Amino acid sequence: MLKIFTRVGLVMLIILFSFEIVNAYSGASQLFAGRIINTKATEIQSLESANYKCNVPGSSITIRSYKGPTSYVIPSGTTAKTGTVASGNLIMGKYTSSASTVTCIYQGYPPTTQTVTLSKITLFGASGGGR
Repeated sequence: MLKIFTRVGLVMLIILFSFEIVNAYSGASQLFAGRIINTKATEIQSLESANYKCNVPGSSITIRSYKGPTSYVIPSGTTAKTGTVASGNLIMGKYTSSASTVTCIYQGYPPTTQTVTLSKITLFGASGGGR
């Protein structure tokens, strides 16, 4: 069973790197792949736990990839092409380097503003079974 997962993972990495090389030269959207750590961006979750209210244009997500933990915004209307979005699921898709700014306002006194800049996911699919 472990050999199957290793081979599938290796094939996915080869495909991912092939697409990244092609996209680097074409200037198109960039690809990402990894495992969902949290269905809310870590940066936004930290601010919200410190009494900030964040205006996210859709939803956010944090994944663990070969680059390390990375957070993204999923704009309203962008839905998973496969599976469900839950912590532990595998995810793969495209994102654009044009950033989306999330504004968070402190709900105490004095009200202060913090901004979080995240890349926007344009297309993605997630596995159905989380671990």
